[in-house]
Amino acid sequence: MGDIGRYICRLAYSLELPKGRRAASYDGMIGPKRVAVRMNNCPTGTPVRLAEPLDFDELIVVLGPGCFLRPPGVAGDFICYRFSPDEVRARFRATAGGYIGGRDTFARGYDKVVDLTPRQAGP
Repeated sequence: MGDIGRYICRLAYSLELPKGRRAASYDGMIGPKRVAVRMNNCPTGTPVRLAEPLDFDELIVVLGPGCFLRPPGVAGDFICYRFSPDEVRARFRATAGGYIGGRDTFARGYDKVVDLTPRQAGP
């Protein structure tokens, strides 16, 4: 799933992947920012999990078409959310070693919707 999330971020945000092996704490760069990417497409209830330390400048969470975390009524294949480390600490629920993002975390406005499936025009 991580490769799909990084691919979506390459399309939507021009995420630059590191040459060779990726850094442990982040997945790529957008300009000068170190960006971590998390992808979720679980239909049954797996939240987004993050571990401390939050060694990135920005987190992008990509919710797939089958994800139970998706807000209702959003058409499109993938929904992308962007968070700073401070926003993660404020919006995600703290756990013993990190943070968990459930439905409430993704109820607010998303950043982008990415469609990979061509949509047919109306009649």
